[in-house]
Amino acid sequence: MKIAIIGSKRVGEKNNPEILAASLGRELDIKLHYWEDLFFDIKTGDVKVLAGNTDIIAEKYDLVICIGWYKNGDDRFYRDLAYSLALVLDKHGIKYWNSEMGKQRSTTKLSQMVLLALNDILIPNTRFSLDINTLVNIIERDDAYIVKAISGSRGRNNYRIGGKNAIKELLDSNRGWMLIQEIIPNKSDLRVICFNAQPTMIFERARQNDASHLNNTSAGAEAKRLSLTEVSEEVLTQSAKIAKLTNRELAGIDMILYDNKPFCLEVNAIPQLTTGTDTDIKMKTLAKAIKEYGEQK
Repeated sequence: MKIAIIGSKRVGEKNNPEILAASLGRELDIKLHYWEDLFFDIKTGDVKVLAGNTDIIAEKYDLVICIGWYKNGDDRFYRDLAYSLALVLDKHGIKYWNSEMGKQRSTTKLSQMVLLALNDILIPNTRFSLDINTLVNIIERDDAYIVKAISGSRGRNNYRIGGKNAIKELLDSNRGWMLIQEIIPNKSDLRVICFNAQPTMIFERARQNDASHLNNTSAGAEAKRLSLTEVSEEVLTQSAKIAKLTNRELAGIDMILYDNKPFCLEVNAIPQLTTGTDTDIKMKTLAKAIKEYGEQK
């Protein structure tokens, strides 16, 4: 059997992957990788996971043994890192221990992007690694990118920035827990609110000037409620698909329209309902959706 062990560099003897690999390597074909070296290249319909020069999927391991990912406190995002890997392994039919890591829920933008890409939802091309040098080295030119925290919300820790040095400095200051995404040109975006996993309310959010790239109302953008007939059928069908993929009866889906195609930026589990635009209408619509959901058999 050809087996990969994926462990953490940040452990003691209790879960030391080097000791485990050396011991098992006496009887099995073992290759050791580290969570801290994994690189996710996420594009619609194609997610690659690399560990240095090794393509985890193309290597065709018979089994992947994953340890050192169940962390707490400031390192709890390792769980979502493991979940992201599990999604890719499941997609390609590769067995892995511990199967528990594939039975989680998405808790950061990393696993969201992986889940959506694997299910052919349009997303911005996205890269992620805990290794800051790996992320910086993929930047070929001084073009601008979106660099955002994997667990940021309301536009916080979300930057439009260009140049290797500037991006490296930003990643260093955030311990590297950030995604790098291509920029989808826009002047506004859509917040699609789903109740009962169906698009029910839609707001167009538009920034007032180019001093910021953010369309969040919390960052000063203005929102206008649209009727469902004012957006394309593709926006509605993709929103319903996204809500079901993420198992969220209640979801706030952020989309950018580019070439008349909806690109999904993120899926909020708790969309802005009690604040912002048309709160009374939001509450009445939510009450109706809850009643309908409760009456379903």
